[in-house]
Amino acid sequence: MKIAIVGAGIAGTTCAEELHKLGHKVEIFEMIPKDGFTRPYQMEGAVHFFNNVPELKPSWKMKALEITSKNVKVNLKGNIGYFYEVGGDKGVEAKKRREIEKIIPINYGVKINNKKELEKEFDIIIAADGFRSKIAYEAKIRSEQPEKMGFGIGFTVEGDFEFEWMTIRYDNHYAPQGYTYLIPFNKRQASLVSASIEKVIHIKTHRDRLEELAKKQGYEIIDEWVDYESWYNFSTYHKDNLYVIGNAASLTEPAFGFGLKWAIKSAKLCAESIHYKKNYTNLVQKEILSEFEFWKKIRRFFERAEEKDYDQFVNSFKNPIVKMLIERGKYAPIVFKFARWLK
Repeated sequence: MKIAIVGAGIAGTTCAEELHKLGHKVEIFEMIPKDGFTRPYQMEGAVHFFNNVPELKPSWKMKALEITSKNVKVNLKGNIGYFYEVGGDKGVEAKKRREIEKIIPINYGVKINNKKELEKEFDIIIAADGFRSKIAYEAKIRSEQPEKMGFGIGFTVEGDFEFEWMTIRYDNHYAPQGYTYLIPFNKRQASLVSASIEKVIHIKTHRDRLEELAKKQGYEIIDEWVDYESWYNFSTYHKDNLYVIGNAASLTEPAFGFGLKWAIKSAKLCAESIHYKKNYTNLVQKEILSEFEFWKKIRRFFERAEEKDYDQFVNSFKNPIVKMLIERGKYAPIVFKFARWLK
């Protein structure tokens, strides 16, 4: 079949690669120019006890993790997880595009608003066009307004950093109903990010408080960005000749907004569904949305959390069994069985 994929992010390029392997003719349409990028350049940490992304080659390993709240600090060392460079022209998305365009055509600088624009030439259209997907909206399979929202404010900062070390801070002053994290690019530069899932978003307040934190730590800010996330309700993920994957389908984990793992997983499920004529919506519900139920509990905790709740949350990582599991790279649901704050 001839298949058009709208969006050259990690979901779109992964799906294109899978379909190409299965013998289909695929083209990708991407609205950014060839030398552009789909998201700001930053470092992301994939901690084993949250979401590791086995399909992606990591930039380097995470050997230490410091978790803090106002009154509690925990240091963990061992097989903690991985770091990934994302966004910009050095991130995993850009690297994947450069690999894929050797075998699959990518049409840059082309904005597609409706699947009808492609139906005369292609049998199937796959929307991988990110949050607020215009194609999903025009197809009337997602809600007009998002059910939940979140955003991140990021600084690139200069200072002296411990390489292969990540710091996460839970503090409603610096990141109301969210968290901040610091991940070094190297020993001199790092990503300092404030992520929030609060219902009312005040960008200036978050930005000013993140700057306050940077100055308190003695960091110099050399670059900054803002990135939004939106979670929409979907009636289906497959309608007629249209499939929706990745962020376009709001398939980012509900608590912290992790997306790489789910973008790749939905892309593979989509390719499998098309080739073997399986029910894609059922597969998404069974293999992705069912796992999101756990993360919805975590999100509800953060939406109501006060400082004492964060202290309790961070303190749970001092439990010897929890500490052992994390340092050996175990997965979150096992770890959080011991977390009283989740009950």
